[in-house]
Amino acid sequence: MAGEHNFTFCATDWIGMAADDVPVVLGALADMNGFPAIPERSQQSMLNAPFLGRAMIHRDGLPADPAFRAPGGRPLLDTRHGLVYDGNSQDGILGGALLAASTDIERGVLGVIGMHYGLLLDRSSDFAPFQRVLDAGYPDKLRQQVVLQLYQMVWDRDETNGYASRPAGDHDVLMHIAHGDHQVAMVAADVQARTLGARLHAPALAPGRSPDRVPHWGIRTAGTPFRGGSAMVVRDSGTPTPPLTNTPPRAPEYGQDPHSDPRNMPTARQQKATFLTTGWVMDACGGAPCTTLPTP
Repeated sequence: MAGEHNFTFCATDWIGMAADDVPVVLGALADMNGFPAIPERSQQSMLNAPFLGRAMIHRDGLPADPAFRAPGGRPLLDTRHGLVYDGNSQDGILGGALLAASTDIERGVLGVIGMHYGLLLDRSSDFAPFQRVLDAGYPDKLRQQVVLQLYQMVWDRDETNGYASRPAGDHDVLMHIAHGDHQVAMVAADVQARTLGARLHAPALAPGRSPDRVPHWGIRTAGTPFRGGSAMVVRDSGTPTPPLTNTPPRAPEYGQDPHSDPRNMPTARQQKATFLTTGWVMDACGGAPCTTLPTP
């Protein structure tokens, strides 16, 4: 995105869900009485990221710093097009809440995402090492579900699930979804699209590729291009359809993980760049379902 479309990226750790927080997360899963520490620290991220974004565009922020100026004094950051957001995976899951909280970000792309960690965790291949800790503290699988859903109400303070109805009103969002994603369950993307009121690029999938009786139930479809409103585009790498149960898909039974495939397609990056700079959702797939080459 930076090299092809001249975007300047700047990021900060998602405190509360970063590498330094792993011991806290493990402790909370072993004894859920400590769980509120996770969303409490994550709320700091919802301050850090907007202030970093403001520093990128404010005349007294990074553009005024000599480190961000050319030898002749010309600013290297072009702030004329404003501030936008591009986040994938966890950056996209938490990015929905960030978009709702920010008054500076104009629109955002959320890649390979969903919302509601209580729905996502035990459907994710990434959760396996954490699942073992949860199993040790709470061996009853039914109790695990009750506990996760109860604590989701605490997590809603800094997770998209608590803010999803707002970004559609204040910020347009483009969602890029990987069909059969091993790490972020695509069912949670459908929930987010319905809540946002996002429109679905149609046809979304080739016949027979969706496991659902009514694919993408409750999500309006839209022809492209269009401008104004949020959109969801599903990209299919040919990965086998994930299980319908709350269990993660894993290789080799469920093929190669397509989690990083959408952002690695030049056509997807072009669609993202056009949306972020103009608000237009372009047809990147010639009126057909969007397919993607598996990442080597």
